[in-house]
Amino acid sequence: MPGREEVFADVYGVLIAGPAAVLAMQAMVMANLPARLTVDDGDHPAPILRPALMSAVLHEMAAAV
Repeated sequence: MPGREEVFADVYGVLIAGPAAVLAMQAMVMANLPARLTVDDGDHPAPILRPALMSAVLHEMAAAV
């Protein structure tokens, strides 16, 4: 599955930096052109999915407390 390393890095970033990692990813994604939001380059997940994944991890962390 392409992009596994990037998914791991995104999850790890949330575990280490919490909401700041999610906000940084949202800012990075929003800096892209709208047409690129759904592009899967084979090395990275589609940009539109990354903040959603990170937010889900953040919500799971909050629920575990």
